[in-house]
Amino acid sequence: MFDLDSIQLIAAVATMNSGFLLSGCEMKKAPEFFIGAAANPFAEPFEMRLIRLHKKIIAGAHFIQTQPVFDLEVFTRWMERVVEMGLHERVAILAGVMPVRSVKTLNWMKKRVPGMRIHDDYINRMNGAREPEEEGVAMAVEMIRTLKDMRGVRGIHLMPAMWESITPTIIREAGLHIAQ
Repeated sequence: MFDLDSIQLIAAVATMNSGFLLSGCEMKKAPEFFIGAAANPFAEPFEMRLIRLHKKIIAGAHFIQTQPVFDLEVFTRWMERVVEMGLHERVAILAGVMPVRSVKTLNWMKKRVPGMRIHDDYINRMNGAREPEEEGVAMAVEMIRTLKDMRGVRGIHLMPAMWESITPTIIREAGLHIAQ
C-alpha cells in the first residue's frame, strides 16, 4: 500500500505509457494515460511545494490540480514562482475553486484539513452574508474570474463538494462555456 509515493507512482505510470512495466518487461500495448497530480501551494514549507511540483513534472505529470484557492496572496506568490521556474510551460495548472454554502464549512476546512489556507476575508464575508449560499457562489465566481486571467493558470478545477447542482450556475455566472 505504501510502496510508492505520489512522485514514484507518476513515474511508474509514465513508464507504462512508454510501453514498459516497472520490472522492465515490455508491454504488448502501451496505455495512453493522461497523468494528473495534485499540488498544495498553501502547505509549508513553501519552497518544498515548488520542489515537489517540479519532481512531479519530471516524473511525467501532464496536469496539476491545486487545493482550493481561498488565499489569493499566497496562490499568486506560488504561481509567480511557478512561472519564474518555467513549470507552467511543461504542465497544465488547474487552480482549485470550491464553492461553499456556509461559514461553518470554511471554519471546518481551516481547522481540520491539513495544508488548507483560508484568508479571514472569506470567513468574515460568509459570516456577514444574509444569504450564505449566494455569497458562496459569488465568491467562487469572483475567484474564477481572477484565476482564469492569472499567468500560468491554464484552467479551473471546480470542486463543488456535496453541492454539485450549483455547477451550471457557477459556469454561467463566471462567463465560462463548456466545449462540445
